[in-house]
Amino acid sequence: MAVRHLSVEVRLEPGIAVLDLMGEINGFAEEALNAAYAEAEAKETNTILLNFEGVDY
Repeated sequence: MAVRHLSVEVRLEPGIAVLDLMGEINGFAEEALNAAYAEAEAKETNTILLNFEGVDY
């Protein structure tokens, strides 16, 4: 079975930064998660929402 690396897209909704997670969350996902979180934090929203709909475990 092929590994689907995690990719994260950051999008803005009113007052919320949404992180759309796609792929597999494993030990290699840390870099993508940290980068997306930093991007969302820079948007200066009060809320960061993690959307796990596209995630394989």
